[in-house]
Amino acid sequence: MDKDKLKIEENEHGQKQENYMALGMCFGVMAGSVAMAILAMFGQIAWGGMCIGLGLILGMLIGMAIPKKK
Repeated sequence: MDKDKLKIEENEHGQKQENYMALGMCFGVMAGSVAMAILAMFGQIAWGGMCIGLGLILGMLIGMAIPKKK
């Protein structure tokens, strides 16, 4: 295996590239909470719990895809 392929998202200066993962997770949980509140009105609490988890995962992935600019 190539040594360069094992490095995790490093830029040209050898520093890890920062992203908005934590912020994306926060917004994902908020969106999932809104979906859970809507589903809870109709008695679908289990589906609402899944919406929070799905929002967390999607928010994390979207946040990781957006690099921070310095």
